[in-house]
Amino acid sequence: MKVLLVDLETEWRGGQSQALLLLKGLQARGHEAELVAASAGELQQRACAAGISVHAVERHFLRARRNWFARLRYDAAARIVAISRWSAEHVIRSGIPESKLAIVYEGIEIPARPSGEQRAQARARWGVPVDAPLLGCVGVLSPDKGQEWLIRSLAELRKKFPTAKLLLAGDGPCRERLQKLAREVGVVDAVISAGFISDIDSVYAALDVFLLPSFFEALSNALMSAMAYAIPSIAFNLGGPAEIIEDGKSGLLVEPANVESLCTAISRILDDAALASSLGENGRHRIEQDFSAAKMVGEMLRIYEECLA
Repeated sequence: MKVLLVDLETEWRGGQSQALLLLKGLQARGHEAELVAASAGELQQRACAAGISVHAVERHFLRARRNWFARLRYDAAARIVAISRWSAEHVIRSGIPESKLAIVYEGIEIPARPSGEQRAQARARWGVPVDAPLLGCVGVLSPDKGQEWLIRSLAELRKKFPTAKLLLAGDGPCRERLQKLAREVGVVDAVISAGFISDIDSVYAALDVFLLPSFFEALSNALMSAMAYAIPSIAFNLGGPAEIIEDGKSGLLVEPANVESLCTAISRILDDAALASSLGENGRHRIEQDFSAAKMVGEMLRIYEECLA
């Protein structure tokens, strides 16, 4: 089978990670897979490094044709693939015929468990003592990602866990506003603003609890990665993340934008090592079974074959 994948974004986010995983997975199964990508974009560079054949398109071409291409691709598509039930519902409401729609969950590569030495090195990198609870979030710093609720919750949580820290991995338009908020609520010294981290494994290896306070998330590569690392994870009970986490079994879901609800969930994990371990292990198993890159590639191949039949 010959597959040409088109991804015209220049930044590296969840969609670009999925595109590269799909391309690599197709090649590993003996198929010809090529990519059309923005010239000098992060996906183009990483795909080239992985040995993928890339056709680069200049930025001026994208600006001139982006809206035209976006409409055309939906009209011409034989099948439209949604990455969650939540996103599928939004697609149907936008007027796309349900007969065109298929759901394939995104997937990730299951990482090796960090060794004790790797964990110690990761925490040392961020200046976090061995016994200090470290909460973390990975994502663009933007209003819809909800990091302000983590900072507000940290201020309350530190009344009970005074050494707790929060690691924010990512950059974006809200960085300065979040730093200002941390100063206002008295936790500026407890918030680690790491910026964009290319070796994201060094973040996950250091964490005790992963937090996803997004208001608008079709799924979440960051949440799936944290769970695959067996990190007990908490997310707002909204959108795609609520399809990943089985509340109380493979993670915890909390009321959105509610400091008390978030602090209660974090405290449950920090107070109960057995619960933390159970949520982490069940979370990893959940990703292995239902959200692996291998399963995603297999499902996409099935859809390609159906369209070609």
